[in-house]
Amino acid sequence: MPETTIMRLSDLVARNERQLLDAWLRYQLAGTGRRELREDDLRSQSRQFLEHLARAMRDNNDPHSAAWAPVREVITELCRSRTRAGFSPTETASFVFSLKQPLFISCAKSRTATAHGSPTRRGRSACCSTSSASSPWRSTSTGARR
Repeated sequence: MPETTIMRLSDLVARNERQLLDAWLRYQLAGTGRRELREDDLRSQSRQFLEHLARAMRDNNDPHSAAWAPVREVITELCRSRTRAGFSPTETASFVFSLKQPLFISCAKSRTATAHGSPTRRGRSACCSTSSASSPWRSTSTGARR
């Protein structure tokens, strides 16, 4: 993603952390058939992940950089602990995937707010930009990710 998009998304996460966290927890709890996870443990793991994610996006847009190491460490530990608890890979992956919808909703709200007078880059919210020219996540011609 372009540098301004990453910066804007990290700002969005930082500014809306509590709302994102609450919405994300609802998605996670609704999507789990297992209730062995205590909500306060889930909240703590999710908060830690969001904090590291926002910091990594702010500091460096390359997910392979050292700035992203704390994000990778949180995910690694989460995988270990959930595997020991008997969770399936699908249940474990839902931790990250369930963040997508709350992020999209926050981005859409930000975009709506910018359309109604908030300062923006060319009238659009940068976090919702579709430009992926410099994104490390952009699709290649085969549809695979880099």
